[in-house]
Amino acid sequence: MLRFLHLSDLHLGWRPRFMAEDEAKRVQAERDRVLEQAVAYALDPEHQIDLIIIAGDLFETHQPEPGLTERVIQALTRCTNTGKQVITVPGNHDEITYRDSVYRREQERWPGILVSNPMPELVAQLEIGGQQVYVYSLAYIGGITQTKPPVKDFPRVEGDGFHLGVFHGSYNWDAGDRSLPLDPDALTKAGYDYVALGHFHVHQTHQIGRGLAVYPGMIAGKGFHDPGLGELLIGEWQRPHQVKLHKVPVGAPLFERYVIDVSTFSDWAQLASLLESRGNQETMVRVELQGITGFPIDVDRLLKRTQSYYRYLEIVNHSYYLSDSQLELMSQEKTITGFFLAEIKERLSKAGSPEEKDLLNRALTHGMLALKGGNQDA
Repeated sequence: MLRFLHLSDLHLGWRPRFMAEDEAKRVQAERDRVLEQAVAYALDPEHQIDLIIIAGDLFETHQPEPGLTERVIQALTRCTNTGKQVITVPGNHDEITYRDSVYRREQERWPGILVSNPMPELVAQLEIGGQQVYVYSLAYIGGITQTKPPVKDFPRVEGDGFHLGVFHGSYNWDAGDRSLPLDPDALTKAGYDYVALGHFHVHQTHQIGRGLAVYPGMIAGKGFHDPGLGELLIGEWQRPHQVKLHKVPVGAPLFERYVIDVSTFSDWAQLASLLESRGNQETMVRVELQGITGFPIDVDRLLKRTQSYYRYLEIVNHSYYLSDSQLELMSQEKTITGFFLAEIKERLSKAGSPEEKDLLNRALTHGMLALKGGNQDA
């Protein structure tokens, strides 16, 4: 059996610039330790990892800090020194195109196989546990790698064993040259057993003939719209079976984002109490307030009361304030808005259950936002 660790998009060196400097540095340091955790997992004899695949964007930039570069090289060297195979493919953030790219500077001492060819090639033939492993890959190089049309000339040699493609690119999506668009039909025809992909930050699995094309997803998040998964992806292959995938939790700073519909709250204190009850000292949290409220919301005051319950808390107020008197006046208008409000008020007065009232309040929120030109998803 062949067991491998599939990594991509670690973006080591990234720092959350929207945070205070001290906390941003702590988050960066935690993110930068993710590779060390992955290496520790791979080196544990109990896990029987034979191969470590890094499918691009190991670093946030093509010029990472020297200290970080040295720690990464040392970590990967521990793998190769114990007989593990390591394959590294540059991405689009840490692109090898540039003369001062970390991969050009450190090419001679980079542990394992460092891919540098601009078009798909057989880059290595390995023997792992008595099995032949054929590795096909490329490293995007601006002006040399041909991406129009999407890459489709994927080689495959004849030979029994495990045929592995490793690409930092876009499966069935063309967002420009540096996204490295990959033709899905051509990948299927290539007949690879497994295609280790990088670039997309969410986990995806695509069936390609008898094989799989897989994005492992980003382990440690890069913000509230790119939150990270907190998982390693492990693959197992044994002829004649398809690769089996397993996820392993790993410590990483995570970002959470959730929406609160303020139309269901009667006052400011009730909203503050909910935020306190959801406090989390381990996770960075962004709360988005949406809907119509009958009380004004002072975000600074809300933060002062609740932020101590969180490691990091950000509150974004997209709510729409209308007092009861304003709603009453508007419901008497001879307009579409007035007729709508009058109808909702009538139904609310006859609502027979809390659930029905909640549904009508949500309808009020959606309707008013639509009539006033709001675009929130309350």
